[in-house]
Amino acid sequence: MKRVVGLLLCGWSWLVSADCPTYRDLTVVRAEPALTWVEREIGRCADDPTTTGLYGGLLLRDGQVGAALIWLEKSLMLLPEQPGVAADYALALARVGESDASSALAQQVLSRNDVPEGLEGLLDDLVRASFWEQGVQLSVGIGVSDNILFEPDLQSLELTFGDDGRAQVPLADPSAPTTRGLIQQSAQWSGRFSRGETEILPNVGLSVRRADSAALADYQSLSGELWLRQGPSALGVGLTDVASGGNQDREGWFVGYDRVMARTNACEFSGKVQYQELSYNESIYDSSITALAGDGVCVEGWEFKAEMSRNQAINDRAGGDKLALVLAASKTWSMQSGTVQVAGRVTEELDAETYSDFLARGAPRKINTYRVAAAWEVPLNARWTVSSQVTHLRQTSNINLFNASGSEIVINMIYTP
Repeated sequence: MKRVVGLLLCGWSWLVSADCPTYRDLTVVRAEPALTWVEREIGRCADDPTTTGLYGGLLLRDGQVGAALIWLEKSLMLLPEQPGVAADYALALARVGESDASSALAQQVLSRNDVPEGLEGLLDDLVRASFWEQGVQLSVGIGVSDNILFEPDLQSLELTFGDDGRAQVPLADPSAPTTRGLIQQSAQWSGRFSRGETEILPNVGLSVRRADSAALADYQSLSGELWLRQGPSALGVGLTDVASGGNQDREGWFVGYDRVMARTNACEFSGKVQYQELSYNESIYDSSITALAGDGVCVEGWEFKAEMSRNQAINDRAGGDKLALVLAASKTWSMQSGTVQVAGRVTEELDAETYSDFLARGAPRKINTYRVAAAWEVPLNARWTVSSQVTHLRQTSNINLFNASGSEIVINMIYTP
């Protein structure tokens, strides 16, 4: 895909602007990646058809398909007669499953007499709009966590009685954060088959994590998903199986519906509804979850998410049902050496019933969780990438038993065959 988009970017360079970046500028040797350079200039050249088309093509080559669609569409609105941008737009549409629109655009480009020979076969594939592709990614990482079990720093528990009664009860076995090293491995396979407006997307992933001298923190997760997309809508099912050292083994399944709701010059918005059931080895924790979520993918590497869910207890669980609200945002930058992503996530959970009559004066438990993370990925060659990630997690509650915080740093080697 990167090679093809590179040919498209350089294949039609007849549009020239004296002040803004152009296709011809890609041939100039620079000390920074082309995407970084154009991204810095796009603010003042956002209404230039050549620069917006160039920027969209570079985003597509970088794998940011949602953002690429926005800029390529804007470029064509500013100046429709751009065969190179139209070809890029056809490729991007194919990547998001809009095969009919992609085929129509590819047919229009093929009808011209100035199509580079190396692209004719690819555009023919888009016209037929039926192909299969798959990918595998393997990774292994080592790191350290300063609270491997995510335990509170707790020497005593505060018990409450009536309106003003209070007592501090020392714990026979105090809780304190423990620093441990860790090692993790993962393998993921994904596929994509498309024909016309129909797209089938299977995905299987396996993750294993082991902590040094802390078996309770070990876990192994196996998951699989299958999504069927028809134009802007998608229906999916999935299974999960998690084995943990903390006696929280669980199995689950879900069914979900996703739809692209709107596109603007700056963002693409989608909505999702999902139903999930979880079964634990201790059945008291069994639950069903109904969630409603909205996502936004915007230009310059921004992504946003908002989700509201209801976790319904199947058995007599402490606290009963639970309502949760999640807000998340991330920003990705293309750097001279790889990419940097910074992400933040805030979660608020509220129990419907009293967790304990002797904690927080019988008030329902409320938990707020704050997560911030930064990751830096640097490609070493076509197949190997090194990634370093720092994460900090902080949890607060009206019941001090659930106050905890922890940080970890992990360095991964990622292999893509």
